[in-house]
Order: sequence, then C-alpha cells, then structure tokens
Amino acid sequence: MSGNKRIGLVVVGFHSNDVWPGFFDSLRRSSVAPDTVVVVENSPELTTLPKERLPEDLIVLHRPDNPGYGEAINWGVQNLPDETDYIIACNPDLIFDTDAIATLLESLTQEPRAGVAGPKILNSDGSL
Repeated sequence: MSGNKRIGLVVVGFHSNDVWPGFFDSLRRSSVAPDTVVVVENSPELTTLPKERLPEDLIVLHRPDNPGYGEAINWGVQNLPDETDYIIACNPDLIFDTDAIATLLESLTQEPRAGVAGPKILNSDGSL
C-alpha cells in the first residue's frame, strides 16, 4: 500500500495459464503491492492460477461469454472495494519491474491534476 491510499489491480486473462506464474511472481516482488487484485477470466473455461503465488486479497471473476477487454476491466473495477484510490488495469503477460508501481504512483502524486499514468513498456528483448 502507498501511505494510506488503497491500490486496486484488475487483470484480464484469456487462455493465460502460461503467463500467470510470471505475472504473480513479479507482482510479489514489487516494492508497492496492490491491496486488492481482481482477475477477470474471459476464457470459456476458468483459468488455473498458481496457488502458491497468489496475493492475499484476490477476487476471481469468470466471464465465459468474453465481453471484451474494456467491459472486463470495467466489471473488475466494479468489484474492487469502494475505498480504492488508485486502479491499475493490465494484461497477465505483464512482468512488473520492482519499482514500476511506485514510480507510477509517484508520478500521479507529483501531478495532482493527472488522472492517468502510463508506464514505459518493454518487450522481452528490451526494446520499447
């Protein structure tokens, strides 16, 4: 958590079993962790999440009808606690750098008029 601000993370998966371990490992190594993580699975079958890597406050939602990424994110956000101050929306193939969330939050607090912060995203080979 960042001070007394609560962070929620919504991640939308679709046949993502291969990438969940790396995603949750990187989230666990993050210097700032979300207070609540919502997984919205858009696949026809419910995903298999790596039990030993999961955060404490995890909500798993299943949308076998696959309404699309945007609708799934919105549904996930609706299921975050009301007291959530910051929301991270992402895909499960994301690997967080240790200080990525902290850097994004710092950017938002330094510019109080900002409503969105976007990270620099690198490919596995280091290219932008």
